Amino acid sequence: MLRAEVDLQAADLEASGVAEGPNRSGGDLQLVAAATLDAVESLVQESLGLELVELRRERLGAGEILLAAVELVQGRRCEQLYGTCQPSNNLYQAVVYAVLDALNRRLEMMLFKSADEAESG
Repeated sequence: MLRAEVDLQAADLEASGVAEGPNRSGGDLQLVAAATLDAVESLVQESLGLELVELRRERLGAGEILLAAVELVQGRRCEQLYGTCQPSNNLYQAVVYAVLDALNRRLEMMLFKSADEAESG
């Protein structure tokens, strides 16, 4: 089994996300993405359904790029969001950035918890 933990900070809020799964090829990157989504869900006031649809490493031009597809479910509305990041020395950090890039525009429209709410919940 593998376990991924991601810590995020937004203004004065901090949140940790955790994901566990089998030790399989590429599973570590998938778990980092899932842990990122878990941390994001604990930062916002709204109840979200965030699910990693796909995470892919692709060659593009002379380099590589990480592509993240995330499904966002709010009530009856379901939307796929896409993010990218160029992998650098830390591939796990690039996964976090690609997932956050997918959520970026939607997060701007959401209300974040207060520091007190984040600590209690």
